[in-house]
Order: sequence, then structure tokens, then C-alpha cells
Amino acid sequence: MWVGSGRSGVLMFLTCAMVFLTGGLWWGTNLPKAISCPAENSLCYQLRWDKSSVILPEQVNQILKDYQHSQQRRRR
Repeated sequence: MWVGSGRSGVLMFLTCAMVFLTGGLWWGTNLPKAISCPAENSLCYQLRWDKSSVILPEQVNQILKDYQHSQQRRRR
């Protein structure tokens, strides 16, 4: 009997859907060079392999200051 028919077909579909959704979530979280997360205990922070590229809310002001400082240095 074909594996995609009846109850086994539904289970196979659900299993494949979960695998692809989980892979898409992981890929979408780790693909960008930098990602902004609301807190260290959030899901986007926990799934990220390179935690040094995560931007937390308390780091935003320092990053903007560094960017503005680098822009001013180039103009001189």
C-alpha cells in the first residue's frame, strides 16, 4: 500500500510540515548578519548560533553613537 494514503498519509504530511516549518524558522533566524531581539530570554535570541550578532534594546543607543561617530570621521 502507498505510504501517503489514509491515516499514514496524514501523519506523513504533518511530520513533513513540522520538519519544514522548523527548518524555516531556524534558517530565518540564523541567516541575517544581525538581528534585533527584545530580550536575552526570547526565542529569537535562544535560536541564534552567533549571539554576538544579536542586537538587544539596551545596545541600540551605543550602536547609533558608534555609527554617527564613524560617519563624522569619514567626512573630515
